[in-house]
This record gives sequence, C-alpha cells and structure tokens, in this order.
Amino acid sequence: MNCRELLELLSEYIEGELPPELRGEMECHIEECPQCKLVIDTLKLTIKLYNCLEPCTLPEKIKEEVLGKLKALHERRKHGTFKG
Repeated sequence: MNCRELLELLSEYIEGELPPELRGEMECHIEECPQCKLVIDTLKLTIKLYNCLEPCTLPEKIKEEVLGKLKALHERRKHGTFKG
C-alpha cells in the first residue's frame, strides 16, 4: 500500500468499514510511514475534539440570512442563471 491508496481508503478505515486484509495493509503502512501516521492521528484527534463540542444554536437573524441566500441560490440554479 502507498500513501495515495491509504488516503483513498481513509474514511472507510476511520469508520471501521475496511475488510480485515485491507485494514492490516493500512496499519502496516501507517507503522512505516510517519506522514500517514500523522494524518491518521490528526484526523482521529479532530474527530474526538469535534465529538466533545456542545451543539450551538444560531441567532435567528443569521439563520434567516443563510436560508435566504440558499433559497436565492436554488432559484438561480433552477432558472439556469447560476455561475459558479
């Protein structure tokens, strides 16, 4: 396994959805590759920190602004005037 292959399978690895053979290949690569180990460790820490966050609620004004912009974007796309 190389670094590119590891990155392509990263989500499945983190979610525990890889077959045992592929998981073993990834773990061998991670042991030998400091860059990929850093990527995995950083992602795991990011997920852990994210899961520790308390949910927050947006002020009503911001909610209305965001929803208004999303509706306008949807309308532009629907009518073919979206550029982006």
